[in-house]
Amino acid sequence: MESLRQKHVILVEDIVDTGTTLSHLIPELNEKANPASIEVCSLLSKRIEKPQKCSAKYIGFSIPDKFIVGWGLDYNELYR
Repeated sequence: MESLRQKHVILVEDIVDTGTTLSHLIPELNEKANPASIEVCSLLSKRIEKPQKCSAKYIGFSIPDKFIVGWGLDYNELYR
């Protein structure tokens, strides 16, 4: 964590849907590492009905709220 102190950090995600993981990770990184900034870059962002708890600033593709496999995504450790 010390190597992140006062650095600009970009978290790279495969897909953001509800944003729950990021909503837990980002505050923890802020507390423990104290970076200058944290941004999120994601290949995919799902368009869900409820507001996301956390969203990506940089998005490759916005997709419907459907189950997807491929593009490096898996299902139970299969189909990559």
